[in-house]
Amino acid sequence: MILSKTTMNMAEKRNIDLWFHEESTQLMVSLLDCDHDAHVNYKVSPDGLFFDQAHGYDSEDWPNWISDEKQLRALLPLMAAEMKEQEGE
Repeated sequence: MILSKTTMNMAEKRNIDLWFHEESTQLMVSLLDCDHDAHVNYKVSPDGLFFDQAHGYDSEDWPNWISDEKQLRALLPLMAAEMKEQEGE
């Protein structure tokens, strides 16, 4: 999966950092202003993104499957709100 500039810009506007780890087999999601200790992992597959792990966040609050980049963009505001809420706890 390749993330477009549109997706990256939408994430940045919501204070979310998206990056690939381990030769693009995992998409990592975290807040921009954190040190990446708290992040969420999604495994990249031809069928989309599958939830893997949540480090520092409650795992039941994250979608199990994101079918494509369009769905990822639609979820960015919810992800940002959830991460900010859990960071504040």
